[in-house]
Amino acid sequence: MVAAAHASRTTEELFAAYAAFGDESLRTVIIERHENLVRSLAHKFLRPGVSLEDLVQVAWIGLIHAVDRFNPAHRARFSTYAVPCAVGEIKRYFRDKAWVLKVPRYLQELSSRLPAAEERLCHTLQRAPSVAEMAAELQVSEEDLLRVTELGLAYAPLPLDNFQAAADGTTSYSISETVGAQDERLENLGERSELDAALQHLDERERRILHLRYSQEATQLEVATELGLSQMHISRLERKALTRMRVAMGTTGNPVTAQTPGASRTATA
Repeated sequence: MVAAAHASRTTEELFAAYAAFGDESLRTVIIERHENLVRSLAHKFLRPGVSLEDLVQVAWIGLIHAVDRFNPAHRARFSTYAVPCAVGEIKRYFRDKAWVLKVPRYLQELSSRLPAAEERLCHTLQRAPSVAEMAAELQVSEEDLLRVTELGLAYAPLPLDNFQAAADGTTSYSISETVGAQDERLENLGERSELDAALQHLDERERRILHLRYSQEATQLEVATELGLSQMHISRLERKALTRMRVAMGTTGNPVTAQTPGASRTATA
């Protein structure tokens, strides 16, 4: 309603009235009137890995700063003043927040100039420009230009669940599958080394019993059946073997860290 009431007035007239009366509704009308300018600038700086809406919000901030600082007494067009303010805010956003990795300032600034330079050359040459042509247009070395191109990923690294094609072209995998994880075998390497040393104090049959019980998770009855002994005999041999291992390891605790095998299975099944 307020905007409609001032539709016939120019921006400069609105600024003059706002400066004279301080009516905040006039400030709001001026800001809203430049939405197309804000979105146009945001689109101009859009690049892969950057949200358009983020750029729009940043451009709005620049425009609002321009509204608050503009002096209509200078008799300049507001749009002429507002564009550098919004662009400066967008460039500041790229410099300070958009880069995931720490990138030298001059490379950031060069990156912001790439899209416009490429568009100019495409229009002039009627084809995609070469690296040498782009470097000449920007007055930089080809090496710096290539570095900036590679740094494009610093805006938004690929997510870990992003799928990539394998070299054979027939399979794909997520990046998370290539990331290393904790190796429990390495975590328990020290304990494992002590256990291996203690096992050397046992005879072949005792080592076999502990292997079946704690590695294969067999019940005492299953071990007894396999070795042709009674379950009671197996129980005695197991206790004896564990005691000898405790002595060898110099501890009174259970040298076998795994849960008692077959705990959920009955020994008489």
